[in-house]
Formats: sequence, structure tokens, C-alpha cells
Amino acid sequence: MRSKGVTIFVILSAIAGLLWISGLGMTLYRNVFSPQPQVSDSSTGSSRVGADKPTLGTGESSAMPVTNDGIIVLGLGDSLTRGVGDPNGKGYMGYTVERLQEKTKQKVTAYNLSISGQRSEQLAAQIKQSEVQRQIKSAQVILMTIGGNDLNRSGQTQASMNPAMIQALTKEYTGNLTGILADLRKLNSEATICLLGIYNPYSQQADGMATSAVVRNWNAMTAETAAQFPKTVFVPIYDLFQLKADQFLSLDAFHPNAAGYQRMADRLVPLILESEAFHE
Repeated sequence: MRSKGVTIFVILSAIAGLLWISGLGMTLYRNVFSPQPQVSDSSTGSSRVGADKPTLGTGESSAMPVTNDGIIVLGLGDSLTRGVGDPNGKGYMGYTVERLQEKTKQKVTAYNLSISGQRSEQLAAQIKQSEVQRQIKSAQVILMTIGGNDLNRSGQTQASMNPAMIQALTKEYTGNLTGILADLRKLNSEATICLLGIYNPYSQQADGMATSAVVRNWNAMTAETAAQFPKTVFVPIYDLFQLKADQFLSLDAFHPNAAGYQRMADRLVPLILESEAFHE
């Protein structure tokens, strides 16, 4: 009887040992030979708009994942794309994403890489960064505002109204813009690019007619430059702020307020809905 009990004990011990060895083997396989993917959190200085619900983020977020899930809208440029002046923190990009999401069953996700105060030469340098290029390659729609800071130069252009200075600024800007659009098309030949024009925040001042003429010429050069590239749409916004500008500008009397940005979104949305991204 004692011999039989010892035999049973030995058998049970052997089984337990095999189970332990098996469990150890599986653990080693999962953690050493087949490690689980790690999620990195590399900051790109971007804000994410519309993950599950389209809203405009104000802080930094992790790098944008490369995915074919839904439609990706990428924002580039200056403070207008950043949404400065909107007390709701959305700007035209946030309102645009909200309205696009209402019009489609596809998930619309936007990432905002714009930088307040950015000029064209700075944007040209930004899009040469590897992480920014990765995000450009993944976008189906690119929204961009640039040129206002090139022309304004912290109010110097308006103060001087020197034709030679304005001509030099226009030449430099159009050269930078040509390079920017060429780089964007090399990185992503399929995305629809919406390049918004500029408006005149000084239109109701004493020299409003003169400054408005400069802005219209600037927009004309921008439109001509954009027309050289496929799937690139110049979107005028000058007229949206031409009459009763004070109703659509923020307290700084320079950037749009919520109503102004909503008007910009109203103009953008129908154009974007005509793009290939919404007809695939």
C-alpha cells in the first residue's frame, strides 16, 4: 500500500513538473522570442483633431499613426490654421472637421502641425523634418494657410507701404511657396491640398483701400502659384472679411473670431467633399 502511494506521488510530481516547464516555455516564447509591440510616445508638436469625436486639441500629442482607417486631414501653416482668436479653440480646421464628419460615415481624423507666427521659409524647413513628412504621406486632405506673416512683418509692411519692399516680399514668398507645394506633391501626389488665401484685417482703417489692393495682388500671386500644381485648390477668404470685418475679427483685431472661422469652414467644406477622399 505504501509502495502504491509513493508511485502515485511520483506520477503527480512528474505531471506538475511538466506543467511548470510548459508554462515557463510559453512565457519565454512570448517575452523573449515573440515580444509584444511597444507603443512609443514621440512628441511631434502636433494637436489631434477628432479621434472619436472631432474636437480641436490644444496641447501636444503622440505621433500620428500611419493608417488607412478613415480620412486623415492634416493642417499646416500659421496662426489661422492654429485657430488663434477663437474662444472655442477650434478655428476653421476644427469646424471643418466637425462638418465633414456630419457628411460622411467614414471616420475623419485631423492633425494640426501649424505654428503661430510661421512664415513661408519656416514652413519650407518644417516639412523637411522626417516625422512631418511621414504625416504628410498619410494625409488625404491637406489644409494650409501661409503668407500673412510674410506680408505683414509685424505691421512693418502696412506702416511703410513701400512698393519696392512689397515687391521683394512677394518674390521671396512665391519662391518659398513654389518649393513648399513641390515638396508636398513629391511626398504625397494624391492628397487634395486646400491653400487658403489671406484677408485684410486693416480694411476699415484710413488706408484700407491701399492695403486691400496689396492683399488682393498677394492673393493673385498665391492663386497663380497654386495653379501650377495638380489637386491644389486656392481657396479665397478675402471677401469673407471685406465688409463689416469687425464682426468677424477677435479682440486683437487681427485674427478671426469664432464666427470668422466658421465662415472659412463654410467655404472649405463643399470643396473638400468634392475631393477623391470622399468618393472612394
